[in-house]
Amino acid sequence: MIPLTQLSICLLATLLGAALTSPLAAQQWPTRAIRIVTGTPAGGSPDFVSRLLAEKLSERLGQAVVVENSATTGVAAWNAVAKSQPDGYLVSMLTGAFSARAAVAKSLPYHSIKDFTFITLVSGYPMVVATAPNSPIKSFRRPDRAR
Repeated sequence: MIPLTQLSICLLATLLGAALTSPLAAQQWPTRAIRIVTGTPAGGSPDFVSRLLAEKLSERLGQAVVVENSATTGVAAWNAVAKSQPDGYLVSMLTGAFSARAAVAKSLPYHSIKDFTFITLVSGYPMVVATAPNSPIKSFRRPDRAR
């Protein structure tokens, strides 16, 4: 019997990986346009970042990637994403307002943790939430404890 060495383990892993990623096992995606919902009006930083991302994704995937902005609060847009078919064709660019709203809202039509799957961090910037010293708001609940 041949002893398992690092080389043979690596070869086995490579062959297994190749078999699992063969064209027969692969599913074609995307076959139609992908939509990115921002939950904010056009012109803000989520819109700008989403449009840059959409352009690069469209070039790389060979499929249209469309940015949809919400003229109202993000709740309606985020609810549409939460209730959509989980097929990879409707995604959302979440912002700091998403977690802040989950922390202070009495009720939302979606669960901020259970109804969304994190894909990746696209950009970040420092953010501060401040209130007046006499405000009754002293802290936020953790989003995973919302609702």
